Amino acid sequence: MELQTSQTTETFNCVDCGSPFECEVFSLMGKKMHNQRCEDCGKARDAKLQLEEKRKQESELQAKWNKICPPIYCETDISRLHPKLIDSVLSWELKQRGIGVIGAAGAGKTRAAYLMLKKTFEAGESVDSVTSTGFAKFVSDQFSDEPEEKDAARKKIASLRKCALIFIDDLGKCKFTERVELEFYDLLEHRTSHNLPIIWTANANAKEILSMLSKDRGEPILRRLSEFSDVITIP
Repeated sequence: MELQTSQTTETFNCVDCGSPFECEVFSLMGKKMHNQRCEDCGKARDAKLQLEEKRKQESELQAKWNKICPPIYCETDISRLHPKLIDSVLSWELKQRGIGVIGAAGAGKTRAAYLMLKKTFEAGESVDSVTSTGFAKFVSDQFSDEPEEKDAARKKIASLRKCALIFIDDLGKCKFTERVELEFYDLLEHRTSHNLPIIWTANANAKEILSMLSKDRGEPILRRLSEFSDVITIP
C-alpha cells in the first residue's frame, strides 16, 4: 500500500507569541503536520532547551564531583597555596607519572591534589579519591556481614584500580594491617603496571612511612611511589 502524502503552505498563529506565520504543511494519511511556532520563537525555544540541557549536565557533573571531593576542599583559592603547589596545579596534565606531595599538615597538599584531580575530571576522565584510613576501612568492609557495606567497599576498590587517575591522601597516617598492606601493594602494582597514575600526599617522610610497613612490602611500596611519581617536598 502506497502512503498518500502532500505538501502545502498555510498561515498559522504561533503558540508562543500569537503572531501569524507561514509554514509548510505536510499531510500524511489525512493528518496535517506543521510547526507550532514562528521562526523566532522556534529558535528561542531551541536555545532554551539547549541551555536547560547544559545546566542539567553541569548539575549532574557537580553532583558526581561532590561525591569524590569533600565539601571543605571544593572551594580553594589557588593563590594561597605554596608556590611549588601552584606550579604543579597549573602545569598538571594527565600522564603516566603521578605526583607525590610531602609536607606538614596545613601546607595545602590536599587542596592542591583535589585541584589537579578536578582538572582531570573536567577533561572527561574517570577519577576517584580516598584517604589512607578510608582505604583501610574499605579493605575491611569487603568482608562485612552487611551486604550493602560489602558491595560499596568492593565497588570502591574496583574504582581505585581502574580509574584514569586517583588521589590517596595522608599516606603514613596509620599503620596498615597485613591485609590492608597487601591490598595497597596490589593496587600500586596494578596501577603502575598499567600506566595509571596516582596523586598522593603524606605528612610523614619516607623513613617514617617505611616504619609503618612490613619488611617484605615496605621497600617495594615506597619504590613504586617514588619511581612512578614526581615527588614534591613542602617545608
